[in-house]
Amino acid sequence: MDRLLWVTLLRLWPDWRKALILFKPDTVIGWHRRGFRLYWKCKSRRGRIGRPGTAREIREPIRIQAVNMEIGEVLTAPRSPRQTPYVEGLIGSLRRECLDHVLVMNESWLRRHVACYLDYYRGSRSHLALGEDSPDGRAVEPPELGWIVAVPKVGGLHHRYERRAA
Repeated sequence: MDRLLWVTLLRLWPDWRKALILFKPDTVIGWHRRGFRLYWKCKSRRGRIGRPGTAREIREPIRIQAVNMEIGEVLTAPRSPRQTPYVEGLIGSLRRECLDHVLVMNESWLRRHVACYLDYYRGSRSHLALGEDSPDGRAVEPPELGWIVAVPKVGGLHHRYERRAA
């Protein structure tokens, strides 16, 4: 955008360089860039920062359902995503193990791929906190069941290993 300004200025006013006795074009470009950053910084400060709040009509039924299911609430400080290790762990795993290895085509493709990864995450991936088991649990398969076979998951990005008869 800055270069477009100087090219247009050169074509409309060929002697513009004579007027720049004190300021070089690089200085003026720097001013434009700083002004542009300041404009967007001020514009983004208007209004509330962060995710919009959730209405009480939505929060209360969720809390009641959580109490009925005996799910404990983990309280964290407002606007402190680093204090939610469960979500941070899931997001980090999703990013490292899935999204860093694929090229996202569109939103629907991304939703299907993330849903497929979450099925793998709950049903096949081992978790150290669960004694290297998955949240849904996996049965220990004795050697009598056959050879170990790799079952592709998440479009072949990950595998689940099972015993199958030959």
